[in-house]
Amino acid sequence: MAQHWDAVVVGLGGLGTVVAHDLAASGLRTLGLDRFQPGHDRGSSHGATRVIRKAYFEHPDYVPLLRRSYERWFSLEEKVGQSLFVQSGVLELGPEFGEVVPGVLRAADQHQLTVEALSGQEVEARFPGIEGLDEANLVGVYEPDGGYLLVEDCVRAWSDRATNVGADLRWGAAVTHWDVHPDGFEVAFGEKRFTCTRLVLCPGAWAPQLLPEALAQHLQVKRKPLLWYEAGPRYLESGGFPVWLFELPGGVFYGFPTRDRMGLKAARHSAGLDVNDPLQLDRNLHSYDRDPVEAFLKKHLPDVETEQLNHHAVCMYTLSPDLHPLIGEIEPGLVVAVGLSGHGFKMVPGLGEAIAQLARGEAPTCALDLFRPTRFE
Repeated sequence: MAQHWDAVVVGLGGLGTVVAHDLAASGLRTLGLDRFQPGHDRGSSHGATRVIRKAYFEHPDYVPLLRRSYERWFSLEEKVGQSLFVQSGVLELGPEFGEVVPGVLRAADQHQLTVEALSGQEVEARFPGIEGLDEANLVGVYEPDGGYLLVEDCVRAWSDRATNVGADLRWGAAVTHWDVHPDGFEVAFGEKRFTCTRLVLCPGAWAPQLLPEALAQHLQVKRKPLLWYEAGPRYLESGGFPVWLFELPGGVFYGFPTRDRMGLKAARHSAGLDVNDPLQLDRNLHSYDRDPVEAFLKKHLPDVETEQLNHHAVCMYTLSPDLHPLIGEIEPGLVVAVGLSGHGFKMVPGLGEAIAQLARGEAPTCALDLFRPTRFE
């Protein structure tokens, strides 16, 4: 007979570990399942650093989730006695009437957030490593309490906390399928079978294989290379250089200040090749990965030594058509949380709390209406 649990969480990346923690902390017998150990580099929750910011250009409705996430990131740091969140500031650049800069200002105005609007000349004077803004007609917005999260450390910290509050987390096999069962749901984990009253699916890039087809058809998985270069001293975090993002006609580029020997991290947020099988992800580096990023760096961050590539990694984005997540209860006891679209890690403490509330049959503290999973039907 299959072992029965109050709740099973499938996928223990950034989001799933928080959901498992919160369900167990509420007193539910909770089982978490994943193929890989916490902090692995096989999915979307790796790459050393992830951006965190509050003034969300994507939509102002994210801000309450981010406020709650900030609170929980700080609380997690206190509980584990470890630095996880570095407030280096976030600088976002784009056309005055583009998507990013107006979106940041709109969110800041609606939620009374501290954001500084800067002309191109003001940006270059304040951050001398940046050039070419007036020529490209770019202006900036600076969010002083933004920064970055140490992504693998964050996942491991939430995983440890989940275990400490009673969650049973297991790795080493694949969740191959799940089905409705008289006791709620049945989940196949390798050769083992478990039943549960509540099932939460957080499978990341494996969502197209594990979600009902009505939802899976709306998701795309994209390959995303991350690049680390040797860089001049003007890009040192210790010298005040921030996390940065550029909205340009050739795409959206973002990166991080130099914080260690790996150098300055840069990546292209837009574009990306389709991934049909996450287990067969191409982790090699190609000229078509480097060329757009290096052309951007030469123009706007010219002291980056693009001929000196120190390291690379490849992760995956799971994208929805509107680039907002799909989160909600799709039938009684069954909650899905997928399609974080490359910008969800920063808010997993707030999202995880809301998802656990949904799974327990409670109204989420933070509204999730924007993420309704059936909105594309």
